[in-house]
Amino acid sequence: MKALKLDRREQAGLASGILALLLVLALLAYIPSGPRKKYLQSHQELLALQNELSTIEMLKVEELARLNGQKILMERLAARPQNFDLFSFVDRTLRECNLKEGSQLENASSRRLIANQPMVDLSLTNVSLQDLVDFLHKIYASKNLVALYKLDQLRPASREKGLDCEMTLVTMKVS
Repeated sequence: MKALKLDRREQAGLASGILALLLVLALLAYIPSGPRKKYLQSHQELLALQNELSTIEMLKVEELARLNGQKILMERLAARPQNFDLFSFVDRTLRECNLKEGSQLENASSRRLIANQPMVDLSLTNVSLQDLVDFLHKIYASKNLVALYKLDQLRPASREKGLDCEMTLVTMKVS
């Protein structure tokens, strides 16, 4: 084979072409491993941070709703009479619902969860389901923040028609 004889100008052009080709090959090798890789990483980090931000915003909305609910409860507690007594309230409600005869009401001071959380135990005998529902509705509708803490027993009455039940009612006391 015969060696190609190139003049100076052709040698410079060939050298420039080889140099350009090497530069392009170097860029093709560098871009995916360098800036492109960093770009993809930063894009994934951005997506992760956006997801985290949306989660934090949802938690913020939930927390604000919880605080608003707590504020409403505190306002209801403040609106309740200062001399509110759970025992008297339940006793009065029993009389209003004509359930005083078959009831036994006592303070549950030994089972208090918190020092300022009054509780009463109530036993009802031979009460109809409708009367029980009406009584509980009247308790909840009073806006005195009285709740049914525990329903110990709900069974058919032993001798007569109706139900026997034992429950614990609870409320919060304003400090």
